This record gives sequence, C-alpha cells and structure tokens, in this order.
Amino acid sequence: MNFRIAALVAALLSVLLFAAPAAAEDAIFPIAPGQEDSQALPSPEADAGISARVPYRLVGRNWPVRTIRVLNRGRGYTGKVIRTAIRHWNRSGARLKFRLVHKPGSRVVEVRTDKKLNGGRATAGYVRRGEVIPYPGNHPCKVRGSLSAIKKKCPWVKLVRMKRPGGIVWLQKMGKARVPEYFQTQVFVAVHELGHILGLGHRDTTCLVMNTKPRPGCSYSPRNAVKAMCQMPMPGDVLGAVRRYGGRVEVRKPKHNLCDKFPKPGRPKLAIAAEGDGLLGLYVRTGYLAPPHKKSESAGRITIMVTPKSPCPYRRGGAVDPVVPGSYSLDSFWLSWKARKGKKIGRIVAHPAASFPGATLCVAAFVDDRFARRSRLSNPVTLKLRG
Repeated sequence: MNFRIAALVAALLSVLLFAAPAAAEDAIFPIAPGQEDSQALPSPEADAGISARVPYRLVGRNWPVRTIRVLNRGRGYTGKVIRTAIRHWNRSGARLKFRLVHKPGSRVVEVRTDKKLNGGRATAGYVRRGEVIPYPGNHPCKVRGSLSAIKKKCPWVKLVRMKRPGGIVWLQKMGKARVPEYFQTQVFVAVHELGHILGLGHRDTTCLVMNTKPRPGCSYSPRNAVKAMCQMPMPGDVLGAVRRYGGRVEVRKPKHNLCDKFPKPGRPKLAIAAEGDGLLGLYVRTGYLAPPHKKSESAGRITIMVTPKSPCPYRRGGAVDPVVPGSYSLDSFWLSWKARKGKKIGRIVAHPAASFPGATLCVAAFVDDRFARRSRLSNPVTLKLRG
C-alpha cells in the first residue's frame, strides 16, 4: 500500500515539473549536454519570480551589458517592426538599451524571419557561446532531458549551436502585401519576444505584453482589426526588467487596455465651386483616413447631406447622429485606396433647385472609414438657389 502511495506522489510531482514550463512555448532555452533541460527544471530565480504578488516571471540569465546590440537579418517590414519595438523598450525606464547594428559580433541579438513560423520565438535571456538551442519548428520535441536523449528520440529536431554569445529572435516573415493593421500586431509580437531576450517569462496574473495566448484580461485578439494594446510594454513588464537591470518604471498603466490601432476618421472640408442648370459643383477635402485593407478595396465613404432649413442646423464638428430632421443625402460615394489626408475630390451632383426654387440650402459632409467609424460633420456651406 505504501508503495502505491509513493508511486502516486512521484507521478504527481513529475506532472507538475514537466507541465510548469508549458506556458513558455515561444521562449527557447539552451540544452545543456548531459544535464536536465532548463525548461523541465525552472531556475530558482524563475521560481522566486512566480509569486502571485508580482506581475513578472524571470527566466534565463542576465545580460552582462547594459546596451544590447540587435542585428536585423530579416526581410520585408521586419526592420520597421524591430525599430518600433526597440523604441518602446528604450522608453520604458529600465536601465538598459537596445541598439541596432549592421555587423554580427559577440553579445548580439540576431533577428531572423521564417515564412513557416506563426508569430514569434526567442531565446530566454543571455545564451552563452557553444550552447545548443532547438530551432523553432512546427513539430517540437516533447522529450525534455539531455541533449543525447533529444537526438535519439527526436531526430527531426534541428539543433543550433551558438557560435557567439547573445540571443536569437525569430519572427514571421512580413511581405509587402501585409495589411497595415497586421504591422501593429507584429510590433506587439516583437516587443513580447524582446522581453524574452531580457529574461522575462510568460505571466498571466494581469494584462501584460508577456501574457500567453489568449492573453487573459486584455481581451486582445490578433484578428481584431481595430484594437491594439494601448501601452507596450505594460508597467508590469517593465517592473520585471527593472528587477533585473535596475532603473524605474516610466510608463503608466493606461486607462483602457485596448486602444484604436488607427485614429478615427478626420473631419472633411466642404466647398461649393459652382451652381446652375440644376447642377451643383463642389469639392470635398478629406481628413485623416485609416489605410485600406488592400489596394483593391475602399478606404471609406463620403456622404453629403443637405437640408432646406434656415438657419442652418448643421454645426461644424457636430455629431452626425441623429441626423437633422428634414435632411437627406445629396450624394454618397466610395473612396479608393489612393485616398489620403488633404486630397481634394471634385463632384458634380444634381441639387433640388426644382423642388425648392429660391430656397436656402445648407450642405455638410461626413466620412465613414472602412471600419464603419464615422467622422464629425464638415463645415456647413449655405447656398441660396436660383429661382
């Protein structure tokens, strides 16, 4: 009986040991030959940082330098993504800086891209020269043990030996056909992976950049084309970096966890060019518009409203809804993907001179962007019809 109880306790302990690091699926730990993998046996520092009272979890080794050099070997928009992610971390308040370099060397983080990769992967903390790390792939090895055990039971796993001390970040390859909002998502991924480089593990106690999927508390989804995290990194993420490298947290917790990826559409400007023969010539100057999803799609729609009421009920910068009673749509047209802020668009429309001869018309316009977000009203234009 005692033998059965002992076997049950041993089985439970093994499950806890090997299940604990499952959250660190995108943090790659070095494999020490002949020893247990650090993923199977978390370091004492990681266990100390797992307390529920702190929002961070520390993994891997500290970097021996305060300026971490980053070499971009990726293609596509990766350079822009990395520069933006570096700017976020350098403004966090932690006493360390990322700096882009153009040559490989010692203590350098190499950024690579892989079109088969979904999301991103990064080495956890500082990796010494000669250590072996598994290349991130679609079929990871579930055996956690010595290097010889992995080679024997998982021969398909590609192992990479570090020629120089430092770290590696793998990102999904971004081509020129990527949609603009995907860029914001990729910046989030890059900030997350650079957090692994600093030695931050996954943590799900609150809304953090270092959360695991599906990021509890953040309501964040990569498929959400409108919303993104307001602050990257969050104060809890920076607190972990400050715990290791010193400094102070200089980012504040935002009022809302999610913010718009793009500003709301700007208020358009309206002007009347000519009037006569039952036709009205006008032009609309567009305000800010979110970029279109693709070149073949629309960037939004402009609607021109008109009402015969006097004095003019439209107010510059006023809300469109509810629409002024008695007003109707004079014209509505879609904007192409080429639409940009300040572009002057001319239109010729039939005005209701036959129905309201000698009347005074009030005209205003508004814009709906491709996310169905509505701008404020343009400046009202008063026009007295020829009767």
